[in-house]
Amino acid sequence: MFEVISLYKIILIGLTFSFLLPPLISQESVTISSTRQRLENDSIEVISKIPNSGEARSIAIQGDIACVAHVWDGLWIYNISNPQHPFPLGHYYDGDWPHAVEVSGNHAFTISWDDPIKIIDISNPRNLTKVGQIQTNSRIHDVTVHQDIVYIAAGTNGLVVANISDPSDPQEIYRHSFGTFPVTYRVYVVNHTVYVITELTLHIFDVSNLQQPVILGSYKMADSYRSNDLGLFVNDELVFVAAEGHGVIMLNASSPDNITQVGQITTDIQTPKEVGVKDQICYVVTGSSQLKVFDISNPNSSIQLNSTLPDSSGSYLDIKIKGSLAYTAVKIQGLVIIDISNPSNLTIVGSYADIGSTEGIFVEENLCFVAEGGGKFDIIDISNPFSPTKVFSSPEIRWGGAVLVADGYLFLAAGTDGLEIYDFQDPSNPVIVGLVKDGGFFRRVIVRGSYAYIAAGADGIRIIDISAPASPQIVWSWTDSGTAYDLAIEGDYLYVADGQDGLEVYDITNPETTREIGQFRGGSARDVVIHYPLAFVAAASSGLLVVDIQNPKQPTNVTQFQDKTTLPNFYVDIFLNGSYVYVMDSNYRLLKIIDIANLIDIQTIAKYKICCSHSSKAVVVRDAYTFVGEGSHGITILKTPSAPPLDINSTYKPRKTSIIPVLYFDSIVGIVILGFWGKKYRITPSRKKK
Repeated sequence: MFEVISLYKIILIGLTFSFLLPPLISQESVTISSTRQRLENDSIEVISKIPNSGEARSIAIQGDIACVAHVWDGLWIYNISNPQHPFPLGHYYDGDWPHAVEVSGNHAFTISWDDPIKIIDISNPRNLTKVGQIQTNSRIHDVTVHQDIVYIAAGTNGLVVANISDPSDPQEIYRHSFGTFPVTYRVYVVNHTVYVITELTLHIFDVSNLQQPVILGSYKMADSYRSNDLGLFVNDELVFVAAEGHGVIMLNASSPDNITQVGQITTDIQTPKEVGVKDQICYVVTGSSQLKVFDISNPNSSIQLNSTLPDSSGSYLDIKIKGSLAYTAVKIQGLVIIDISNPSNLTIVGSYADIGSTEGIFVEENLCFVAEGGGKFDIIDISNPFSPTKVFSSPEIRWGGAVLVADGYLFLAAGTDGLEIYDFQDPSNPVIVGLVKDGGFFRRVIVRGSYAYIAAGADGIRIIDISAPASPQIVWSWTDSGTAYDLAIEGDYLYVADGQDGLEVYDITNPETTREIGQFRGGSARDVVIHYPLAFVAAASSGLLVVDIQNPKQPTNVTQFQDKTTLPNFYVDIFLNGSYVYVMDSNYRLLKIIDIANLIDIQTIAKYKICCSHSSKAVVVRDAYTFVGEGSHGITILKTPSAPPLDINSTYKPRKTSIIPVLYFDSIVGIVILGFWGKKYRITPSRKKK
């Protein structure tokens, strides 16, 4: 499309004119704003979080707080003051995979196999911080805390006891080895008595004197009970050992020097994980979709109760009992709270159903619509941002990339499943009414009037007639050498962030005869937003580009912004709110708020560390709240100051400069030149459309 310009001519022109002509942006062309509102980093406040399902493996209860260890997704803190509506308060993730958690006072203790025990300050659940750690130089299987003492089942290092009165500097005070072979799996503390399970043996210690604990007794189980998946619970004088393949063993430990087996539960529980006991009723989680309930008033002859609790969609992995409620960690479902006041008729009174990997979000009034990379979409009620509640979760599809709501319909770009259209007049029960696909990978969608516009990555662009939602029709498609990441509409023009081909402009006066009319090459365009007459482009390693689009046939460069950092920025997502641009920098895993009120002095004014790098369309700002999709870590709701309005007319006045030769380098697309009227040309052969 564009003439190839040889490198030596470019250099010659640049050297000849670069010192003679004024810069593109000058004091005369841009008015400096005197009303910039500067933010401090700590002005971003975490309001609440909507977690990813991960794998809820372990749970600990204290007061109105539930701490849940999610394998692959860190520690989540829930408010359970109202069991019918629990909601997340905070999240801590540092890359480890916690499989167990304990809580005491203002601190939670997480275990991540070969990593040290992390001590997390939970006094402010919305700002969880690591304050210390305990290293035992072995794989850690279990931990329990009593007052200021932590007891650790430290694998081949046996039982380790440490003082945590100063959480930032834990001090080991005792270690007991059970020999070179036995692995210490579980530990349970009741007052001054500590119960420890190794591979084959229950050990009981008196720790009244922590300097010299005394072994009170032990009980060796049959060799066939050897397992690396043991559960331990103590209720009065009974010790419950959950042993894979052998059900639940009940031991009478009233005389620690003469421990005897008094019963065993084997009915329908070959793989027990954890046990909870209340009022002679034993609740067993088995890693299956069912919670097993037994009457153990006679331990020699336990009776399984026929509970009416329906099967869960995940596996029960942990249980803690408080009063008449059982708090369970359920794989896929997360936190599930069960009323056990009638053991024969269990009922779920509340749950916090998590979401999958967040690929895109859209906010409409009091609802947040979430497209999941794991294959479905969710609808979250955010009328109270401090307590978001899921109201719907769709059946699984293959991929969900972006979701948008318009005219009473929900539009889901569903990868190779195409475009799905839902009627969501009842947000708790959306109904699919239309579907269209052509084998392309539909990743982003926007709607205007009777047409939906699709960015389909390497498969190009699609325009779909949605005037009849039940029978949508593709009326125009286009594929070129770029990668259509995202798109925006202004007037009669469609602007496409087309990867290495830059920003492309299409005339959509008649959508069915759409044609390309202009292009701006200035980096690998990943996302674009419009505030006429400017387009703001998230351009990967080229940072933030500001482009003048008053002449859509010849978009021109205004300015480029990058933070001064060691690694290059890599901007992949952008949202414009007033005079603030919100960008996602995947290299640094940061949400950045950039003040663009003064285009010759663009500045980053606030940052928020996200849990993972991603390339999702997942930053939305509504009023004082910012919704951030954090990929496999769900959604975070932040409170950020409202942005001052952006007055383009007072801050940007394009100059009528004729020739402005400036050499430009981009790490992805190579060397480019700012040619006539500020247009950029790449030094490669002309692009050929397919």
